Amino acid sequence: MKDGQSHSTLREWRDHMARPRAVAIFAGLAVILTLIAPFETERAAGPLIRFCYWLLVAVLTYAIGSLAHCFALFRFARQPVLRVAISMLITAAGANLVVFGVTLLILSDVPAGLDLLLTIVNISVIAMIIAGIFHLLPDQPAMQEEHRSCALMDRLPLEKRGPLVALSVEDHYVRVRTLAGEDVLLMRLSDAIRETGDINGLQVHRSHWVALDQVKSARRRGDGAILQMNIGPDIPVSRSNLPAIRKAGLLPR
Repeated sequence: MKDGQSHSTLREWRDHMARPRAVAIFAGLAVILTLIAPFETERAAGPLIRFCYWLLVAVLTYAIGSLAHCFALFRFARQPVLRVAISMLITAAGANLVVFGVTLLILSDVPAGLDLLLTIVNISVIAMIIAGIFHLLPDQPAMQEEHRSCALMDRLPLEKRGPLVALSVEDHYVRVRTLAGEDVLLMRLSDAIRETGDINGLQVHRSHWVALDQVKSARRRGDGAILQMNIGPDIPVSRSNLPAIRKAGLLPR
């Protein structure tokens, strides 16, 4: 399921980058930076060239940062410290490549010597701080958009709302597991499943439902199967549900 998970991450990233709000923010930021002309860019080029320069820098650095965030969030879901560190390092490296690449391409001038070193340090520190802030936010906009139709999220505390992983029955309760945490709700599993909205998932056992893009791997066990999730304990699959998970591509046919 690693390929399926990476495809889901890329799809979420592409959708986020293509949203009209994101496009408007990039354009607005480029206009502001064109007008104030920081880092002596006013001397290097005219308004149109400066606009193109700042637009490219804004779009590419944000694209790399948001992709690094999505990758780290899904790849290192169980390791929060490593998740933040990887995201910060990728973002810093990408931001430096973008700034120096676009500067060389459009302005044909990059700093040298000590100025080069100071510029790299400044870009890296700013990029890493911004990347760290992204991971501190309890509710990411991309998550809110993706799960807007999931009424089940409205029942959870704000700090535990996020990509849905699994639902499991515990006595008269349903344990709701997301990438942001877990909570128990007094309701039937069938009602909880109805409230998952358009999230692509399957009931794989009379007591368990899983989001397909959160399944890390699947293996046979006896006359059933076991699903390893991106976060939390494994989920059993009953024999009657084996055809469904084969159809979903989790097990060979």
